[in-house]
Amino acid sequence: MTWNQRQLWVLQFSKITAVDTFLNIIGILDYFGKDPVFQNSAWAKLSDAGVLFVIEHGYNTSKNSNLTPCNGNSQCDSAAGEWEKYFNSYFNNGYDAAYSQWGNAEAAGVEYGTAIAEPLRQQASLQERVQIDWFVGMGNNYRDMIKGNGVWGLLGGACRAISDKCFGYTDPSSPRSGGFVNVFSNGIINGIANMNFDIDKGIVNLLKAFHVPVSENIYANP
Repeated sequence: MTWNQRQLWVLQFSKITAVDTFLNIIGILDYFGKDPVFQNSAWAKLSDAGVLFVIEHGYNTSKNSNLTPCNGNSQCDSAAGEWEKYFNSYFNNGYDAAYSQWGNAEAAGVEYGTAIAEPLRQQASLQERVQIDWFVGMGNNYRDMIKGNGVWGLLGGACRAISDKCFGYTDPSSPRSGGFVNVFSNGIINGIANMNFDIDKGIVNLLKAFHVPVSENIYANP
């Protein structure tokens, strides 16, 4: 599917399930589709497919626990299981009660998606690898805000307590969340990643100038 088709899929999924809590994912899909590094990235396409796959099958197993969508893949089963918990909590207790579980489920889904796409990351250019690592790393912080985990969780909780507008930036059911993750990814993550890429490329070129054997696989981790 194209990035636009994936956005339409998420919107249709939300409509069919009556669970409209994926607006931040819409923002990320828009970012992927327009970013010059990610728009044609095999890593982005596969990792995102894994994320969307476990969301869908977590919902399906919440309706029918006898389904086995992952064919024995334990990490896929675990991620789909986290989404099953989210949907069960959402339908039984409401969105507020299920909110932190959304973060747990999305974190598990991203771990699964990035795991199956890891071979493609290793084959990617230095620039793409740097951007992947910063994107996933900063995304983990964002998910911690929703989960209520660590310092980022405290920040997210404070934001939620201050005002609905502030909370909207991390609330997957708010249109603000889609715009926030898109702008943050384009502005902050890309800016940091590009700066690190320039540094890494400079180090590689300097070492080569002194005839030091070096692989361009070296890069700065976030």
